[in-house]
Amino acid sequence: MLQELDKAQVSSLHILSTKQYDMFDLATKNKLPTALRNDYLGHWYDAKTKVSQHFSDLQTALTLRKQMAEV
Repeated sequence: MLQELDKAQVSSLHILSTKQYDMFDLATKNKLPTALRNDYLGHWYDAKTKVSQHFSDLQTALTLRKQMAEV
């Protein structure tokens, strides 16, 4: 189960990164102001950080549950 969770995390972060780069390209192409573009990038970075934290919390919970079952 932990391997599947790792795969899901990698996939999710890859998708978020791809969308972040797409947004940056669109913002650059449409000549959005630098401050606005950086603000948008900050939101994507925050989203990736939160997703990573949630996956980490889930992995910890699963590991603890597995350890408790072994006892």
